[in-house]
Amino acid sequence: MDCISRDKIKKLEELIGEYRFNHSLGVMETAERFCKALGENPDKGKIAGLFHDCGKFLDKKMAFEFIKDNNLVYPEEYLENFQLLHPHLGADVARIVFDINDDYILDSIRYHTTLRENPSLLDKIIFITDAIEPGRDFEGVEKLRDLANKNIDEAILFSLDDTIKALINKGKYLGIDTIKARNYFLNIVEK
Repeated sequence: MDCISRDKIKKLEELIGEYRFNHSLGVMETAERFCKALGENPDKGKIAGLFHDCGKFLDKKMAFEFIKDNNLVYPEEYLENFQLLHPHLGADVARIVFDINDDYILDSIRYHTTLRENPSLLDKIIFITDAIEPGRDFEGVEKLRDLANKNIDEAILFSLDDTIKALINKGKYLGIDTIKARNYFLNIVEK
C-alpha cells in the first residue's frame, strides 16, 4: 500500500469499521490484480478499491451529518436509499477527507454499486472486484469469479442481472444507472 499513507488507512478503518475495512482491503488487492491483467494503472485500482466504500459510515447518522456539514446535495432518490447514496457520498468523502482528486478514481468509486453506461475500465474493475473479493460468500460467487477471470464484461452482465432480479424479488428500489448499465452490457456481450 505504498501509494496510500498509513494515516489515511487508519482514518478509513475508523470511519467504516473493521468488517468493511477488511472487505475494502480485499477489493483493493483484487482490483490491483485485475488492473495488472487488463492493462489498467494498478495504483489507481488500489486507491479506488481501498476507498470504494468510504461513504458507508459506521452510523448512517454520521453520513447525513457529513452531507449537511459539507453542504453536499444529492437527488432525493439517493437520500431515500442508502445503497444508492453511499457510492456518490463515497466519492465526495474520498475527495474531502482523503484528498483524492483524480476524477477517474472518484468516478469508479461513484459508480461501484450501480455502474453506468459506457464505463471506464477502472469503473468495471471496481464494480466486479467489489462483488468477487475473497471475503465475499454468496450463492453464485464462484461462477461470477470464474466469469470475471475469463471475460469481465460477461461477468458484469451476469452480476447486474443477478442484482436486478434480487432487488425485484425483495421489492427494493432499482436505480436507473443499473438499468442503463445492464442494457449497455447486454449489447456488448451479444456482439
